[in-house]
Amino acid sequence: MYIYKYLIAVFVTILLSVAVVSAEDDKKAEQSGEESHIRTVKEAQAEGNYVYIKIEDDGKDLWIASMPSLLKVKVEKGDQIEYMGGVAMKDFESKAMDMTFDSILFVSRIRVLKNDKGLVPDDDVHKVALDKERGSALFIEPKTDEIEKTADGKSIAEIFNEKSALKDTTVVLRGKVMKVSKNIMKKNWVTVKDGTGTAPEDKLIVLTTDNVYVNDILLFKGTIKTDVNLGSGYKYSILLDEANIISQ
Repeated sequence: MYIYKYLIAVFVTILLSVAVVSAEDDKKAEQSGEESHIRTVKEAQAEGNYVYIKIEDDGKDLWIASMPSLLKVKVEKGDQIEYMGGVAMKDFESKAMDMTFDSILFVSRIRVLKNDKGLVPDDDVHKVALDKERGSALFIEPKTDEIEKTADGKSIAEIFNEKSALKDTTVVLRGKVMKVSKNIMKKNWVTVKDGTGTAPEDKLIVLTTDNVYVNDILLFKGTIKTDVNLGSGYKYSILLDEANIISQ
């Protein structure tokens, strides 16, 4: 049993060690649909070869771990971190932490946002502007009745429910920008939520050449594309393509 757990630890260490965090890696992650998560640190502790971080995710405590070299700076309680992907391990025993985690996510793409501001003044006005520019603003979930669809529009729940009937038709959607992945195949890939639907069908990817920012509430008009296969394993059940912003 000890050898088995040792091999698991070695495997995870190798996995994180060979990860190269670059712009090209991030582009591949975005194209594969791998989501970026921004969360607030509830607890952080560096022990052994890892930094163990407790965050809240969907109302539940979640432990993630990474190598200190990937974080580059010390992470502390109250920091905001951004991470992508990861390998989930069940019943992982950490001798350094002297505890066994029911589940822990080992991530190789992670950064501390509060230490990524350069020489920009540390005030709310400049922080909001910088977060918008980088697309790293903390997304605020829309409430169920916060975003009202137009009379001729569709909600995200309706788009998924009527997927077959809406294929190749023009649809109007009002939603809140959750994430922006810029200039992928000459378009901005915008993840939008409107407070409707059930995960994972509670958000929709909108493809547009317009500039948008996290937390913008916008009215998009575009064409529904279904079962999109871009090759190399990049497949999407449904997209709103060729979209333009027609109103805020």
